[in-house]
Amino acid sequence: MKGLKTIKKKTGMLTNRLLKLCTFQYLYLTAILIFVLPLQSCYYDVIVTDDQSQSTEVSLKNNVLPIFNTTCITCHNGVTALPNLTAGSAYNELISGNYVNITTPENSILIKKIRSGHPYEGALTETEINRLVRWIEEGALDN
Repeated sequence: MKGLKTIKKKTGMLTNRLLKLCTFQYLYLTAILIFVLPLQSCYYDVIVTDDQSQSTEVSLKNNVLPIFNTTCITCHNGVTALPNLTAGSAYNELISGNYVNITTPENSILIKKIRSGHPYEGALTETEINRLVRWIEEGALDN
């Protein structure tokens, strides 16, 4: 009988340990789900996919000039290289210099130059290039 009580006691202790371990693991996983995963999704919330950018009109002021300002303006500033892509001159320079081809946007000098790796490979993301192409497709308006 004494051996049976010892076995029950050891089994009970083992069961308690397993319950504590399982409870700790459950709390740990719950904490990860509650605190870590929402932070991970915030990073992806700011990416604009091609599907999202298709829903609105692309404007020179809101969509094209910011690309030029972050990537091109260092050289294309009206002094160093043509075309001048500063806010006050970009539209006239691109249109009068025939840098955009509204009938076949992919044949635009601007797009061909960027796709060939100018100013360097990866300077513009595919989303940014597609945004420029869409602006040309929509008529390259000064909006």
